[in-house]
Amino acid sequence: PSDALLVARAAAGDARAVSALYDRHWAAVYALAHAVVRDPVDAEDVVAATFARLWRDAARYDPARGTVAVWLAVVA
Repeated sequence: PSDALLVARAAAGDARAVSALYDRHWAAVYALAHAVVRDPVDAEDVVAATFARLWRDAARYDPARGTVAVWLAVVA
């Protein structure tokens, strides 16, 4: 399924959708976070917080404003 479909499923409460998005995007979110904070533990915390926000705010995702990957980068 597409990222946008997975976000829609996450907004409906589907934890498996969040897991699939995590599997697809965690490495990019981690790389971005690590580049900014320069600490592996803090970067892992950013990844966790980013996907927790995805879980909590999935219904707020607006595909007209960018891809899911961009949204996650902004959140991170």
